Amino acid sequence: MSFLTLSCSPKKAANVSTDEESTLYTNTPEHIAPDYDEVWMMQGWVGFMGVFIGLRDQEYDYIFYSDTGARQATPYTGTYSRDRSSLKLHVEDTESDFNFYSTEWKFVREEGEVKLAAIDDLEKERDSGRWLRKVNLEAFRYLYDPEQPFLLQFNPHIEAEFNSKDSFGL
Repeated sequence: MSFLTLSCSPKKAANVSTDEESTLYTNTPEHIAPDYDEVWMMQGWVGFMGVFIGLRDQEYDYIFYSDTGARQATPYTGTYSRDRSSLKLHVEDTESDFNFYSTEWKFVREEGEVKLAAIDDLEKERDSGRWLRKVNLEAFRYLYDPEQPFLLQFNPHIEAEFNSKDSFGL
């Protein structure tokens, strides 16, 4: 009798080689991060969907992509309202073909962290991998690249390394 043993591990969306690390971690003048007060992005999805919300003053920038073909090259900018339990993105241009995963989010607590969950995801009891996590602003500003707005979603280990600061010599 023979047995076949298989093992699975989460796939990393982007592998950064040692040579690439030096350029990846350098914020250049053309890559100056927008001055957000908060940045939220999906916490665990790799390759299928991405949601990025940057908040400042009473405006938001929103970027969405999906493996179904919905992708935006530039962020949608609008106004938002929030209270202690929810965040609502106001969409002024209703004729736009811009895709939103959701415009209504609820603040929820998971494993001691505050997350943003789409109202529809909560109602349909979808997995929490679709929820958005708050990104470390210092890491976001240092690692920002407008060509890769989902860098920290796909590579949370980079943010973790940044948070330790040892790998960056800071």
